[in-house]
Amino acid sequence: MKEILKYLETGVKYDIKEIFNPPSNRNDSIQYLLFTPENPHNALYIEPTENCNHTLFNRSCGVIFITHGYLTRLGPGNIFEKIKDAILATGCYNIIILNWFPYAVPPYALAIVNTLLVGNKVAEMIQCIINRTGIPADRFHLIGHSLGAHLFGIVGKNIPNIGRLSGEGLGLYQSIGWSDFFPNGGNHQPHCQKGNVFDRPDGTNLKLETFLDLAVCNHEISLQYFLYSIQNCTFLGTECESYSDLENCRSESKSTAIMGFFIMVLRFYRIVEPYETSFRYPVALNSPIDIEQITQQSTFFQEENRYALTQNHHLVPLS
Repeated sequence: MKEILKYLETGVKYDIKEIFNPPSNRNDSIQYLLFTPENPHNALYIEPTENCNHTLFNRSCGVIFITHGYLTRLGPGNIFEKIKDAILATGCYNIIILNWFPYAVPPYALAIVNTLLVGNKVAEMIQCIINRTGIPADRFHLIGHSLGAHLFGIVGKNIPNIGRLSGEGLGLYQSIGWSDFFPNGGNHQPHCQKGNVFDRPDGTNLKLETFLDLAVCNHEISLQYFLYSIQNCTFLGTECESYSDLENCRSESKSTAIMGFFIMVLRFYRIVEPYETSFRYPVALNSPIDIEQITQQSTFFQEENRYALTQNHHLVPLS
């Protein structure tokens, strides 16, 4: 309740009654669609019953949650199912697509509040799965787009030993994770140009005509990069202090980082008695990643004290 009141104090006006119709883990509220190696195509709707449907899970596999953001429905052909299929093709996973659309709708201020409420419920569900299946928290990977990334941040706060959190979409120039990626500098993406047709996450197509269309494309295209990283694209960067040193860094074969599902995390430590404190460096991608090109060699750059990177892209055209 204190967290909700904090949002109310911002002065944003909306119907307070809506807040007190809280989400629950019933399938008529928040939906958990489970897919496993034994059941890769037909969703099993699970709920936090006494046993959390634990018999439906493959206990030898890790667990991956995938979720959408603001105003995104899970329509036919949605990208979240494509990501699910791509991940299942790589190995043994229990994959849960989280559908919280009823709480990801206008007004936006209320949707922000709902990320807290839904995040708490999802944390309860994950804890139930951990308790009943015996799959440890460090084998859970949460992949969220837009507000869905913030929702999973709430989950991570409730279950601090979650194995991995991956956030897609609009970001910050500041480093906030173990590795932070900025495709094309984190700004305009080459495919997002007027006249192009963009495949939206919900499975619909959008012809890019207005400034808002372009903004939507630049925000949502990160999911396509993530999908391609699972399939046959390798986004590989070289650690470097500045763009001017880029060639030297390449010749010196410094540390590399891979963007996407198969990320190789760069971790830097210093000893601060009596414990270790982690440094977190962003991986800055400032290259023309064009999803319509088959291959491309690009240059990555971000301002001083970040990383300049080069990489060979092996990209496929949109289908």
